Amino acid sequence: MNLAEIKAAVDAGKNVHWSNKGYRVHKTSSGEYLINFGQNESSIGLTNRAGTTLNGQPKDFFIDDTNEGPSREDMREEITITAQFIYDAPAVLSKDQQSLLIYKDLVRLLSEAENAAVFCVGFTIQSVAFEAETYGNVA
Repeated sequence: MNLAEIKAAVDAGKNVHWSNKGYRVHKTSSGEYLINFGQNESSIGLTNRAGTTLNGQPKDFFIDDTNEGPSREDMREEITITAQFIYDAPAVLSKDQQSLLIYKDLVRLLSEAENAAVFCVGFTIQSVAFEAETYGNVA
C-alpha cells in the first residue's frame, strides 16, 4: 500500500496494519498518522518528519477486515544484539579483500532459514580490527 492508500483506508475506518496485526495504523485527533504497537502502546509516525517517506516498506502495510486482534504468534518485536565474530583469513589478502570475504560470510550466516522462529532483518559492521591492530603491532 502506498501512503495515499494507507491514509484513505484509515480515514474510511479500515484496520490498517504494518508487518503484522500487532502494529496498527491510526489517526490522532490532531490529524497525525501513527503506527502503534498494541502490546506496549509505543508509537512511531507513519512517515518521516517531512511526511514524504513511509516508516516501513509499502508492501508490509495491509488491511485486515476480520476485526480480530493479533494472535500471540503474530506479535513480533525487533531485538538488537551485540555480537563479536573472530575470523581467520588469508594474510596475503588486502584488508579490503578480507573485509569483503567476512561480509559475504555474514550474509551467508544470516540468510533467512525457512520456517525459522526468528530471523535477522539486518546487520551493521561497525568496525573491523585486524590482528596487528588488536595487539598494537601497527607501524
